[in-house]
Amino acid sequence: MKHKFVAFLVCFGSITAASWAQEATSGRMGVDLGVGTNGIGLDLAVALNDRFVVKGGFTMLPFSFHTASNEIEGLDNVKAAFENGLFKPVESFLSAYGLPTSWEKMPHTSDLTVKPGLTNGRILVDYHPSANHGFHLTAGAYIGESSLLKVGGGYPNGFKEVVKKINDLRAEFSNFGIPEITIDPPVVNGVSVDSEKDNYRLDADIKINAVKPYLGIGFGRSIPNRRVGVQFELGVMYTGTPKVTSTNPDLEKALNKEKGEDFDFSTYSPFLQFYPVISLKLTGKIF
Repeated sequence: MKHKFVAFLVCFGSITAASWAQEATSGRMGVDLGVGTNGIGLDLAVALNDRFVVKGGFTMLPFSFHTASNEIEGLDNVKAAFENGLFKPVESFLSAYGLPTSWEKMPHTSDLTVKPGLTNGRILVDYHPSANHGFHLTAGAYIGESSLLKVGGGYPNGFKEVVKKINDLRAEFSNFGIPEITIDPPVVNGVSVDSEKDNYRLDADIKINAVKPYLGIGFGRSIPNRRVGVQFELGVMYTGTPKVTSTNPDLEKALNKEKGEDFDFSTYSPFLQFYPVISLKLTGKIF
């Protein structure tokens, strides 16, 4: 990722230097701030002449979705033991070990986080068929993260340690009838996933190309004739053939399983190769 970003800077620097060489004839620069389906973006624009404008900048989607309300399966016996007072005789030991002393304090919900991975630098060229109108064609590339979407899920932090300590306490005080905590492995697309391999985490990533070609059409100028302007653009980014990966081999196998019981990623993959970009920008002329 680091060398790709360096390559982007070198490439944009070369283009900007060439643009400055023509500054005597063009004499225009601008800055654009936009928002759209590709996130928020900031660009520096340099006019090569009346028809061509080179832009370089970045976009990012600084949003994520998080929930922690999914009940962990396999803890019914523990819940019943707390409610029936089976942990009462060893409550002092639970406190001494820093363990939960009631079902409400017991971690029993899994979390899920969904985060877009579309953070990119970009180099684009606007072409105006008519020097007197704002209609333009745009071509270029987005260069950045090789991830479309990151999904992370699993049991809460420290859950594994709590389970181990309670089971150790059960073995030490076997006469109190403390139940053993057993965690049934989740089943995804009919595949049993061993979540202990990643410390009870189930993370996945939809991988795409790091370099993503872009084509679009728009109205408005990146460098307005007046001090401030507005630009609208509609385009598409080619992301390549997406693939689901995971640090957990069982989960990766399950998510890529064809005709799975829950879903078949291969049916969605073709629709993810082209990412629609709709953006609205506030443009400003520097000079």
